[in-house]
Amino acid sequence: MLYALTIGVCIVIIGCFAGLIPAGHWQDEFFTFAAFRKGGLHFYIERLVTWSPRPVSELLIFAYSRAVDQFGKPLIAPVLAILWVTLMAGALYPAIISGRAGTATRRVIFVIVIGTLALFFLGHPVAEVFYWPQGSMAYIPTLAVFVMLFGLFLVGVDSLPQRTVCTAALVLAATASELGAMFVAAFAGIHLGSRVARLMLRSDSTFRRLLDRATIPWILPLVVSSGVFVLMKSGRLNSAAEVFGDPSIAHHVSISVLHAMPQYLIELISLDGQTLNARNILFGFVAKTCYFAAVYIGVRSIRGSVRAESSVQLSIFLIAIAAASFMSLVGAFYQFGVVCCERHDTMRQCMSILLLGSVAALIAQLGRGRSTQSNERRSRRAAFRWCPALILCAVLVSSVTSAKLLANDYRRYGQFLGARSQTWASGSATAPGMVVTQVTPGLIVGGVVRPAGVYVRSGETPWFLAGILDFFGKKSMTLTSP
Repeated sequence: MLYALTIGVCIVIIGCFAGLIPAGHWQDEFFTFAAFRKGGLHFYIERLVTWSPRPVSELLIFAYSRAVDQFGKPLIAPVLAILWVTLMAGALYPAIISGRAGTATRRVIFVIVIGTLALFFLGHPVAEVFYWPQGSMAYIPTLAVFVMLFGLFLVGVDSLPQRTVCTAALVLAATASELGAMFVAAFAGIHLGSRVARLMLRSDSTFRRLLDRATIPWILPLVVSSGVFVLMKSGRLNSAAEVFGDPSIAHHVSISVLHAMPQYLIELISLDGQTLNARNILFGFVAKTCYFAAVYIGVRSIRGSVRAESSVQLSIFLIAIAAASFMSLVGAFYQFGVVCCERHDTMRQCMSILLLGSVAALIAQLGRGRSTQSNERRSRRAAFRWCPALILCAVLVSSVTSAKLLANDYRRYGQFLGARSQTWASGSATAPGMVVTQVTPGLIVGGVVRPAGVYVRSGETPWFLAGILDFFGKKSMTLTSP
């Protein structure tokens, strides 16, 4: 009963957020799609080399721009829906294949991953990762890979087909976002380095054959992520144009690291990852403690089904998640001189959940070898009560701050859709000018408000306004006050 209740509550919460998908918004799409229309694949390559070294996500954005031109509609709902399904599939894949280890194992894995998914949406801003198509195309595939690997490593990956799936997933993450490339470089690098070190310590041919077979899957992801770093270094990192924070911090590695350390601790402790007031500290402590305990109890109950590789894989996974999250902060201070941006904050909060779960699972596995059959049965009976109960507690505590925000955006649902419809109708008309109808951004779905006024296309028009004019082929536009 409690198990079903927890699953049901998590599904309802995810469904509440999914219901807002049609109210998603555009940010850079007007500029990007107008440039794709003019430059085609040449602009794709230019962005890849000079601005956004994300081969897969940039290709998805290019395809999206072509679909928008073909249908003459923003297609926000179908595009975001496909990306959300990708995230759900990545999360549920480990639970599906874990059925081979028994029903009990599958039930534990399922309640952990569905609870993890629900926590991805709760207690912190989510707009730029889940409701902005151009951003979602980079970050949702990355997050799908992270949560899939987390679920797989709870029981361990030891077969060639599963290692192949992990290899493909790592390549996807590395080519979807820079954050994914950071994780992949750390994960594949540590995996490969540890295996090579062990190879050097052993000389028997059997061990060499096994090691070679286990090492190959990590080579390709490491090479791909290294290529992304080369593009980053030769392109965007060389520019000082994005320093809108403290110039004494920007482009100084050691200073960026020092500023990232306290910020990283704040993000681990606080519920929203940004503020250290009493409410966020209390709710964050309760929610994260409950989640940690739930994963510990759940994994402890199935440790007899856990493969020997799991503890090593979890160890490397949590190190890679922590390293990538921290490097994201260092990168923000280095590139901008300040913590930026909401999408990065959201990703780090999701990654902190995975980090917490990985630590709990690893600790739970430490006593795997001393488990007896009777202890296993007692542990599973306790887990079927406490694991769902604690997941439910973590989700409900985290949802306290999100409930009012959801209610606000549902009340304003018509405003979001109406403003978009009016803007597109005006932009699609034959007149040389248009009206951009603006509304106050949603508390969940977000949005962009630009300075109200009349704008005429000229060489001095800001890029984000010129993009709207170029996308619709207009000479002037009026931006309303929200």
